[in-house]
Amino acid sequence: MSSRVMFLTALALTAVALAAEAEEKAAPSPAPAQARVTVSLANDSGRTIRAAYVSPTGDPGWGPNLLHGELAPGKRAGLELARGCRKYDVRLVAEGGTEFLDEEVELCGQEQTLSVGGSVLALRSGR
Repeated sequence: MSSRVMFLTALALTAVALAAEAEEKAAPSPAPAQARVTVSLANDSGRTIRAAYVSPTGDPGWGPNLLHGELAPGKRAGLELARGCRKYDVRLVAEGGTEFLDEEVELCGQEQTLSVGGSVLALRSGR
């Protein structure tokens, strides 16, 4: 093989390698998956809770009702949060249209309980 052909072959292989490296660097890396977290909702009020909305603080809407069915007084339910640990706004709707609201609640998992009682919505750590 002539030195000219060998040179052109080496140049072409270098160009292909550089192009592949540039493409690899330019490709966005996949976003890390946010772990789902579940928090407990304790109904310590005298009213049946009909809906629970939990939305990341700053989101414009409430999203879907996370409560599957109604939550009777004295009962507990788990609320699964698909967006992981962060600050959330929480809205509970009880029978008769009574609403319980709290904003910028830091929610991050199993050892946390949202408790509604009287006219107050509170966060407790531990079970």
